[in-house]
Amino acid sequence: MDSQVIDILKTVIQQHGEGVLTDVRCCRALLQDLCRGAYVREVRLLLLALQEGVATELRNPPAGLPATLLGSRLVERLVTEHFLDRTAAEWAVLAWAIALGVSLPTVEKVPILPSSQPMGPGFTTDIPTNLGIELLNVSAGAFFFGEKIERKHLPDFAIMKYPVTVGQYRLFCNATERAMPSAPTWGWQENHPMVNVTWHDATAFAAWTGLVLPTEEEWEKAARGKDGCEYPWGNGWEPSKCCNSVVKSASTCAVGSYPAGASPYGMQDMAGNVWEWCDGWYDSRKSTRVLRGGSWCSNLAVYLRATYRINGNPSHRDYDYGFRCVRRSPGS
Repeated sequence: MDSQVIDILKTVIQQHGEGVLTDVRCCRALLQDLCRGAYVREVRLLLLALQEGVATELRNPPAGLPATLLGSRLVERLVTEHFLDRTAAEWAVLAWAIALGVSLPTVEKVPILPSSQPMGPGFTTDIPTNLGIELLNVSAGAFFFGEKIERKHLPDFAIMKYPVTVGQYRLFCNATERAMPSAPTWGWQENHPMVNVTWHDATAFAAWTGLVLPTEEEWEKAARGKDGCEYPWGNGWEPSKCCNSVVKSASTCAVGSYPAGASPYGMQDMAGNVWEWCDGWYDSRKSTRVLRGGSWCSNLAVYLRATYRINGNPSHRDYDYGFRCVRRSPGS
């Protein structure tokens, strides 16, 4: 490292200001553009660290935390939350510290990340083939967003057809030596959506597969199409087209159980089954993350609307919290 990668990161911060630290998507686009397809794993490490608050805590450390402990705390977060190899985690923290001009006595002598250095158990740049993840394309263009019916534009991207299943998440846990969370009352069923996952768990799975969590805009466009349907299937409430408790559901359902409820782009279970973690913050306070889509225990139709949003503590688990992932085009 490639000191060149750190130099590129410094350039991004110098030219665009520290505002990029609050916009992972913008930082990703800038790094990818300047790296021109090189340093893929280093960029992923930098972005994962950014998403986990490494850069913002380096700039604004928690009150009362000695500087000698700050670096170690951030490294431990990446190791324990994402099962990164310690050298890779130390490199990511150090890279941000150097780029921001912050002294970290405990990690400032970390060696350059060797080309053969593993990032962590099972951490790869490609989606493991045994996961059976199916991605569907969402074409670039304008669409209607939110309750205020804003007209927005997105580049093309691909999103998972179904939420991440118990079976897929179990493979991730096995590969990364991570413990499965506690099972819901109905037990683990491999073809049901994964539940009891925190936002950090969802982010870790996404990073392991080389994907990301969707922004609210990406999630909503995939759910309601460019014309802004009220529900994935259209503008009228039809309880038979999703897994919900307005009529009957007492637990999650197997993914794809309601094909008639597919969105205009073909995604399923975007209303009901599980609330889905998104990448964005719920509001300007930046203390909670957004969940979308309603769940199996939603007992009012309004919760299943494609524009409805709730907030969740990113460290909180619940029996109706799940997620799906996105792949973006290079540079988007």
